[in-house]
Amino acid sequence: MGNKKGNAPPRYDEKFKEGAVRLVTEQGRPSREVASELGICVDTLRSWLKAAGAPSPGQADRQNREAESFPRYYPISS
Repeated sequence: MGNKKGNAPPRYDEKFKEGAVRLVTEQGRPSREVASELGICVDTLRSWLKAAGAPSPGQADRQNREAESFPRYYPISS
């Protein structure tokens, strides 16, 4: 009777998904932290981030480092 096999995973509405994605993309919070706070699986959140076109944490770090180093190598002339 207590068998959970065959139960469908929970469904989340679009507003919930968008809010979770914004916590990561706009506030810069770690995916694991946001997932834990919202009571969802981190892999679920990562799939929402991917679907939203958000860079993965590794990509975001690389992009930030590249953006910071860009002016050192290519100064903008006034």
